[in-house]
Amino acid sequence: MSHDKSEAGKLKVLLLLHELSRTGAPKIAIESLQLLQDQVDVMAISLQRGEMEGAVTSFAQLHVLPEPSHHQDNNRKKTLLERYAARRERDTWRTRFETWQPDVIYANSVASLPVAHYVAVPQAPVLLHVHELDMFIAWYDRMDPYRLRRWPARYIAVADAVKQVLVGSFGIAPDKIASIPEFFDDVAIDASLQKSAALAAAQPAHAGPYVVGGAGRIGWRKGFELWLQTAVYLADKLGRENIRFEWVGAEDDLREFEMRLTARKLGVDDIVSILPMTRDPFPSYSRFDTFLMTSWEDPFPIVVLEAMGMGKPVVCIRNSGGPAEQVAETGIVVERFDAKLLGDAICTLRDNPTYAAQLGDAARVRARTHFTKSAVVPRILEELRATAGMK
Repeated sequence: MSHDKSEAGKLKVLLLLHELSRTGAPKIAIESLQLLQDQVDVMAISLQRGEMEGAVTSFAQLHVLPEPSHHQDNNRKKTLLERYAARRERDTWRTRFETWQPDVIYANSVASLPVAHYVAVPQAPVLLHVHELDMFIAWYDRMDPYRLRRWPARYIAVADAVKQVLVGSFGIAPDKIASIPEFFDDVAIDASLQKSAALAAAQPAHAGPYVVGGAGRIGWRKGFELWLQTAVYLADKLGRENIRFEWVGAEDDLREFEMRLTARKLGVDDIVSILPMTRDPFPSYSRFDTFLMTSWEDPFPIVVLEAMGMGKPVVCIRNSGGPAEQVAETGIVVERFDAKLLGDAICTLRDNPTYAAQLGDAARVRARTHFTKSAVVPRILEELRATAGMK
C-alpha cells in the first residue's frame, strides 16, 4: 500500500513511536490511527522495530530509525564520520518534511520523545499521550525537561492518576490535559472465546483449585514478587491443593527466569504456572476465577480491562495508579501493598461466589460501556484535531 501523497481533507499526523511492540502505548496509538485511516494521513517514526510493523505499514508511511543513530553512547565523543552521518540523516528528514508538513505531531508516549533528538521534526503542534507514571516520567524529564514540559501543546493522560502526576510533580497546566482512558479489544475477546467454545459469560463454576490470574510483561513494575507472596499466603491459609496461580506474559528472558526462581525460593513453584506471552491470551484468562493486579505503578493496564471485559472480578491496590479507577465499584481495591490484604480479598470472592459473580457481571458491563475502541478512539481524534487547531 502506497502512502506517498496525502489525501485532501485528511488530518496529517506525524506519529512518534518508541517501539512497535504489542504493549499498551504503541498498541493504543497504532490501533486508533488504523481505525481512523479514512480521516487521517499518517507518517510514523519508530525508534525500534517490532511485531506491529505490518499493522502500521497498512495505513501509514513508516520509518524505523537505523542503528547506530539512536543507540550511540551519549558519553562517548562521536567520530568525524559519525557526526557526518548524523548530519546527513537529519538533512534527509528535513527534505522529507518539506513536502510532507503535518498538521499535528502525535507522540505516543513519554518514551517516544527522544525521536525528536534524532530526527529534524518539523514545526507543528505536539500532542503527547502519557501512558507512564512517576518513575518513568521522572526518568525522561531528567534527560530532557523541555520535551516533556514545554514542547507539547496538549496532553492526553490515560488516567486521573497520571494527570495528577503531570500537574503536581511536573507543573503541567490542568487545562492542557485531557483524561482519556485506554481501551481493550472486546471484538477479539469474543471471537477468541467463541472459536474455542469457551464463552466466559456462560462458564459454569469449575471443580478443582481456585485459579488466581495475572498477566503482563514480567518486570519490577508489575509487582510479580507481591503476586507470588500472595500465593504463599493463600497456600498456607487454604491449603496448596485448593489454590492455583497462573501468569500470562513470559518472554523466555532473564525476567522470566527471575520470576521462576523467586517462585521456587518462596516454595510455591508447584502451584504457580508462568505461561508465554501470546496474541490470544483469552483462553487462558477464561480459566481464571479472579484477576490479581499487583503492579507497583501502572497507568491504565489493558490486562485489567481484558479481565473485566471477560467478566472476571479484579483485586487491585489503591495507590498503584489506574487500576482502582478502572474497576471502580466492580472489583475489590485494597489499601496497601500487602499480601495478606490481597489474599483476604481473594478469599472473600472465593467464599462468596454469588458476590463474585455480581462483581464480574458489573465489571463486564463497565468495561464494554466505557473502555472499548468505539468509546475511546473518537475522543483521541477529537484531541488530535483540537491540538491541530481544527476543532
